[in-house]
Amino acid sequence: IEAFAPSASMADIAFTLTPTGGSPASPDRIRATAAVVDLDVDSDNVGGVQRSAAEDAIEDITDEAGRGIDATPGLYLQVQDEDSDGDGLVNWADGFNGIGDELDIDDVSAGAAFAPLWFQIPAWVYAPDATLEMIYSASDPSAAVMDPHYHSWDRPTDGHLRIWTKDAFLPRNRASIQDGGDYVAPTSRTAGSYTLAELGLQPGDNRLFLEAIQESTTTAQQAVTFRLTPRLAGKPAAFTIADTVRVTTARIEVLADNRDGTPAFPTFSLTATPMPNPNAGLSGLVPDITQAYTINVYDPRGPQTINTTYVAGTPLPLVQSGTARYTTPQFLAVPEEDLPLIDANLPVEGLLDGPLHPSDVIGQAIVVPVSGTMVQIRYNGETTLGLIKKAAAEKAIALLKQVVLDVDAGLGDFKPGNENGKNVGGGQDTPGKYKTGDPGAMGKEAEARIHHRFDAIAKDTTQPKARRDLASQFRKGIIVDATGIVKKVANDDGDAQLDLVFVRKGYEPVVGQRLDKNSVIVIEVRSSLDGSLTKSKLAAREALSVRRVAVANFNWRYKQAANGLFEVAEHNRLKGLVVFLERHGKRIVKVAPIVCGAGAFIVTNLDSRTYAKSEEIFDQMLDLGIESRHDQGKINEFADLLVELINTHFGDSLDVPAKLQARHLIHGDDAGEALIEYWIEVSQGIEKSTFNR
Repeated sequence: IEAFAPSASMADIAFTLTPTGGSPASPDRIRATAAVVDLDVDSDNVGGVQRSAAEDAIEDITDEAGRGIDATPGLYLQVQDEDSDGDGLVNWADGFNGIGDELDIDDVSAGAAFAPLWFQIPAWVYAPDATLEMIYSASDPSAAVMDPHYHSWDRPTDGHLRIWTKDAFLPRNRASIQDGGDYVAPTSRTAGSYTLAELGLQPGDNRLFLEAIQESTTTAQQAVTFRLTPRLAGKPAAFTIADTVRVTTARIEVLADNRDGTPAFPTFSLTATPMPNPNAGLSGLVPDITQAYTINVYDPRGPQTINTTYVAGTPLPLVQSGTARYTTPQFLAVPEEDLPLIDANLPVEGLLDGPLHPSDVIGQAIVVPVSGTMVQIRYNGETTLGLIKKAAAEKAIALLKQVVLDVDAGLGDFKPGNENGKNVGGGQDTPGKYKTGDPGAMGKEAEARIHHRFDAIAKDTTQPKARRDLASQFRKGIIVDATGIVKKVANDDGDAQLDLVFVRKGYEPVVGQRLDKNSVIVIEVRSSLDGSLTKSKLAAREALSVRRVAVANFNWRYKQAANGLFEVAEHNRLKGLVVFLERHGKRIVKVAPIVCGAGAFIVTNLDSRTYAKSEEIFDQMLDLGIESRHDQGKINEFADLLVELINTHFGDSLDVPAKLQARHLIHGDDAGEALIEYWIEVSQGIEKSTFNR
């Protein structure tokens, strides 16, 4: 007997034998159950787990000798040899206190992501004490991965994969789940099989997370098998139910060469080499650095499949240089604006070794033009490293600012009943109208007007095509669960509808798949002093993208009047902070980029911790209750908080000691006294923030 589909309940398949030709007939019947468990990964590598028959059909394919096939490698998973949060720790050594308690930067690996591993258990098979055997090539994260001073780290050699109960961007406990941690060790390294209850697994779909540590040497080399022993009548069954998926791990390695005869070394960044410039004075004489690079791609597929890598869009050939290894020629990252200098190739005089041409700096290296803060490295195995486009993000934020400013200008006369006919949102059955007792009515209308404005720009043929295309990349109504999986409706705790999302051109969020952190900018629209924007909410948004959350603030808030009704009022707290920084921030730092124009509107591209900290400090400044410029003690505290506020946004690398400069600002001249007088004036009418609730 062969089963083709799983049973919906125990013993729901009946086989009946009824003899004929004799008298009387004596039929007989037996019952059977088609048992199955389903383990799934993105086996077809289309960007998400489809849970389809087609995906199941290719999840575990090898030839007669047990070798994988290039066309069906199973899940292709990249070793996380990058530093997503810029803390100096490679991703596979970050996020689980791998160094120890001496430092805390290894507690979180912001921006990193693991691959989902789904495990489905039929309800009729499930029992909390049913046991599960987990078989895979594991690397134990409890081993020391780095010395406490970052001098070196050693890639683990005890296995290829790790299974976790949490995604990469969440703080994880590296202990085994049996010891209260988040790491799911294979049962070959535990005291025995897991119970389903011990793993926290439930009937139906369960999601775990898969991380690659070492690259594969053959295609589909890594088999992940889950084998369940059900409980029948309170006892272990005499059979097991199992499923296996295949994984091929790959790695991209960037090697830096100082071109001084010393060996090349791994790096996580590219440093652009400026060309000698005869028109740049002293700064154009000697390049700051002439570091060249090569890339190794560790991929077990054949050269007919792996042959090209792309650095910032520039193709570089990959030549097989070892078993499952391909290498590029040496290349030089050059600022895009310096390309004309290469074409001109003019000598720059005055160097110790005589005139120097750009061609002398380049040598035999291939020139790769770069711009922005990060570049994409990918190869034709569809594996990528560091996908971030700065230029598109800057243009998106600039358009966002303009749209929100346009909406802000008309929001002051918002009427929930749409008496002036300006509303574009409202209820499904009452277009343009909101309930008068709805405290979020103005915020909902603000978001509706933003979406309406973007739609209008995208459809306006009188607008430049680039502007229309940019406007069409903003999305509304995207719902995600607590782990970033896109959903159709919000029906669970932790689900959230995002105010606004900017998506990379060519990318569309798909229900059932995790939001691609490299391809989105999450935008929070804040339109009420008493709104729901909290530290935890912004932190959750921050985890959805490798780019910082953009926060749009309005000049208005929706406040409840004495009669119990809500009315639009100026957001004087926001005005106070912005105008205060506008008037006096530049006296302490060279620029104040948080402030946009003369109005009380900000779009910040700050992470939630910075945003929260600035409001917390501002509240402390309000708490001082300065009533006179002669209140010396409070003014000294005010100066310290002012420095902390500025440093929170702009760093503390000031030309002179910050505290002394701020004290001089406040005590040393008429402008300083004017600052205090202004603060006393504006602080009286500023409400405290609810952001820190």
